[in-house]
Amino acid sequence: MFLKKNHTILAFSPMMSDQVKLSFGVEYANKRLKVLFKKLKSQLSQYLESGFNEQTHELYKLSDDTFALVLVGDLSLNQIEQYVCLLAGVFEEGVEYKGFQLSDQIKAGVAHFPTHAINSELLIQRSLLALADNQSYGANWHIYDPSIAAMAERRLKLSAALQHAIQNNELSLFLQPQVVLCTGQVYGAEGLLRWQHPDLGFITPDEFIPIAEASGQINALTEWVITQGLNYQQEIIKVYPNHMLSLNISGKDLSRKELIVQLITQLNELALDPSQIILEITESVAIAGEGQLKDTIEDYRHLGVKIAIDDYGTGYSSLAYLSELGFDELKVDKQFVMDIDTSSKNQTICKTTCDMAKSLGSIVVAEGVESLSSYNKLMNYGCDIGQGYFISKPIRFDDYMHWLTQANQAIDVKQFLVR
Repeated sequence: MFLKKNHTILAFSPMMSDQVKLSFGVEYANKRLKVLFKKLKSQLSQYLESGFNEQTHELYKLSDDTFALVLVGDLSLNQIEQYVCLLAGVFEEGVEYKGFQLSDQIKAGVAHFPTHAINSELLIQRSLLALADNQSYGANWHIYDPSIAAMAERRLKLSAALQHAIQNNELSLFLQPQVVLCTGQVYGAEGLLRWQHPDLGFITPDEFIPIAEASGQINALTEWVITQGLNYQQEIIKVYPNHMLSLNISGKDLSRKELIVQLITQLNELALDPSQIILEITESVAIAGEGQLKDTIEDYRHLGVKIAIDDYGTGYSSLAYLSELGFDELKVDKQFVMDIDTSSKNQTICKTTCDMAKSLGSIVVAEGVESLSSYNKLMNYGCDIGQGYFISKPIRFDDYMHWLTQANQAIDVKQFLVR
């Protein structure tokens, strides 16, 4: 494929290939691609023969579902976009099947010789890196950017380091206290995963959780969190018997039978009350998994653990829909709580959410409580539980046990919190 002349690789992938194979079979999927590529070659030839362009072209297959259009000559960004539109138009027109058109969309990545690479292997790699770029939302094609490569390299390093961290117990589970707003009594805590890498420093969960999900390490990570959290809970209930512990569960783990078996085994071994364990799933997971999620949640409810909907308000679901799942707690996302003192819109959102959740018999937990006034406002709205920096930041287990002792001994909990 490699040429010494200036040329551009436009790597592209039909987005519906897997779905077509699943729905109609591999044989039909291959026939469909042959028809589409015949149309594509015809249109490319007409486009190049129009006299407007001086490029030549070749089509190559890089893998089952990824292809490359190699264009010889110098192209402007406008010309590249024209080629992308030509490709997209062929796949959007689709192929007729049993009286209707099977249309498709493509995504594309672009790399140029010699601007982005000076050998064929590296040029193909960088076109594929551009193809895999998920950062530029709304665009159907991306030009190779060195920052993409740096990000991909970091992800690989973190994936390897994460496996080592799980195996060698280098992760930490911090606890963020939650209090009953109307009484100030401790309700429990949410376990929050923390990773301090020896060389790269603090790695946020927003960065390493998606890596764990993509690399298949999320199962081991969740098992670690469950084990650590339940062991902490066993120690906590010795001094605070009614303590509730919330743990976050990835959507990729929720339906795993092994997770339920782990919970049953460890709850029994540690003699813990399942009703004092709350599993948090995000609202987005609840929306995406509406087909089988209700049955999955019922399995956990039969076990005795409680279910919370986390980050409520960040998705597009209604409480009526979520109530069908049978959740026990609703956690209002902190973006609606942190500026509740000054935002009338967020005040309305919080109050309405509290009223609706109450009518459904659910407990409401507000994240992001950062001041005494927001604490009081939420309490007046009927919110049950508060969590945030006004109460306490996430802290290590030993510090949490000390905080718990102090909070239980305080005569006026609010005065204790504002110290």
